[in-house]
Amino acid sequence: MTTPDPGPPETTGRSAVVAATADHVLSVLGSLRELDLDGVAPAAAYRPDGIAHPREGERADAAV
Repeated sequence: MTTPDPGPPETTGRSAVVAATADHVLSVLGSLRELDLDGVAPAAAYRPDGIAHPREGERADAAV
């Protein structure tokens, strides 16, 4: 009969760290959900020069 693999040596301390990280991630997500982004355009619509559409002869796929 074989003995089961006990897993990584620091599983007891690691679970507390994982739980703390998960709590932090959930906190950040909750904060992001509270933001009012109704007037913000999606990132794909952003153009540094302020022009929403490609100029004459310019390709829209970021080709140079």
